[in-house]
Amino acid sequence: MRPLLCVLLLLLGLGSAAAQPLTGDAAMQPVPVGPLPQPLTVAAPERPPFASRGVDQSWEGIGIDLWRTVAEELEIAYRIVPVPPDGIEAALAAGEIDVAIALDATPSAIDNATLTIPYYTATLGLAAEPERVVLRIMRNAITPDFVRFMGWLFAVLLVTGALVWIVERRRNPQFAAHPLIGLGDGFWWAVVTLTTTGYGDKAPLTFAGRSLAILWMLVGLAVSTALTAAIVAAAAVVSERTVTIPTDVVGRRIAVVSGSSAEAYLTGFRLTLVPVDDINAGIATVHHGGADALAGGAPELSAALQRHRSRLSIAATRQDPQYVVFGLSPRLPPATSMAIQRAVVDRITSDDWWTLVQRYLPSGR
Repeated sequence: MRPLLCVLLLLLGLGSAAAQPLTGDAAMQPVPVGPLPQPLTVAAPERPPFASRGVDQSWEGIGIDLWRTVAEELEIAYRIVPVPPDGIEAALAAGEIDVAIALDATPSAIDNATLTIPYYTATLGLAAEPERVVLRIMRNAITPDFVRFMGWLFAVLLVTGALVWIVERRRNPQFAAHPLIGLGDGFWWAVVTLTTTGYGDKAPLTFAGRSLAILWMLVGLAVSTALTAAIVAAAAVVSERTVTIPTDVVGRRIAVVSGSSAEAYLTGFRLTLVPVDDINAGIATVHHGGADALAGGAPELSAALQRHRSRLSIAATRQDPQYVVFGLSPRLPPATSMAIQRAVVDRITSDDWWTLVQRYLPSGR
């Protein structure tokens, strides 16, 4: 009985060990990719900063570097071929390519390919001539809220100046007895006291006047803080500001690449659109005055402006998001698609992913 009992215990131990989840090095083994056509055909559109050819005609970009690390990890052989952006979905559906480096996640794309998790989310941007700070302050200041605040502040200053003139006009020669001139003296004193400039040319001498001055100084602290906040908000001195469409572009001519998602999105707002062949032509159109701004994906605009060393600046929006993904051909084995998707997730959640993005997009967009 003892040998039989030992055998049963051994079998039970092996069964429980097999049921335990893998830990340590065993759990970190990559998912097998299964049998593959050698090598995979990888389509790369000319779409910086995700994929483009450098001066030596070698491929580079966020998507290119990501794919290289994924292929190296999974030991996948591949060759990169240039494919026009508008022909990638058809090539995937026909089985002419196995992987698309930079594809937008759209309903039509998911009908023709297996999509990975987005490795970059791009929003609509506007490239335009940089606006001078003084002009921006003037434009932002002409708003109902700012004008209302300045009118309220003027009224408070006028009332405070009138009160100090009333109590000081008979005993203080610094405040003229003539009503019009005296009110001007009081208004000047109220402004100087509010801004803590303290010229000293006018100061109350009576007990009532000094009491009023103390009260105005205390109240002026809050008023001065509100004034500073209003001026800073009007200035909005930032290198790249956020705009809202269509509110901030009404009456402006917007250049867009014909057939792009930006054109489709902006058409619904009935704006004045200027069609161009590509981003390079759009930049030239804005430079030559044919349009006030160029609309497109913010990262693509940023890469194009860096390449051309253009003086245009980008204003970002939170509108028309584009999710950039890898497109995988339906003919790939399921195990291969799963392994690639897992590797993409591992890379974009790693600590050095943002370093890679900033290599091609120093501004982070």
